[in-house]
Amino acid sequence: MVGYMTPGIVEPPIPVPYQWRLNRVNGEVVERQLDDLGLDFPRVPDAMIGRQHRYGYFAQFGKTSPTVEGFHKLDMRTGQRQSHILSEGRTGSEAVFVPAEGGQHEDDGYLMSYVFDPSAGVSELVILNAANLNDEPLARIHLPSRVPAGFHGSWIAH
Repeated sequence: MVGYMTPGIVEPPIPVPYQWRLNRVNGEVVERQLDDLGLDFPRVPDAMIGRQHRYGYFAQFGKTSPTVEGFHKLDMRTGQRQSHILSEGRTGSEAVFVPAEGGQHEDDGYLMSYVFDPSAGVSELVILNAANLNDEPLARIHLPSRVPAGFHGSWIAH
C-alpha cells in the first residue's frame, strides 16, 4: 500500500512503472522506467497481452493514501502521457480496457472504472475514450449503491 503513516513502520515506495524487454534469442533483458508518477494496476488491451504493444493504461495512486486519483495512458514509443484526473475527493478503481466494436487501432476503445464520491455517498461507472484520456468522460453512469474500493473485474463480450 502507498502512503500509510504507521509509527515504527517504514513506508513502502510509491510504485512506478517499468518495462522489461526480453530477447528470447540471446537472453538479454533491458529494463527502463516509464514514468515517475505513482502508477499501478497496469493494463493493456487483452488482445495485446504478451505481444508488442504501444499503449499502457495505469491508475495513479495518491501520495498520502492508497486510493486511485486518476488514470493515465502511456505511449511506449514516444513516452507521452495522457491523463484523466478525478475531481477532489473522488476515488477510482482499477480501470479496464474495452475494445470498440470494429476498432482499427490498438487504442480504439474505452477505459472503464468505478468511481466513488464520498461526499455524495454514491458510485458511478466512468467511461473514458481510450484514444484520448484528456477528454471529458464519454459517460458517467450513476449506480444505485456504492461499489467498494479495490473492486476488480474484466470485460467479457457476450
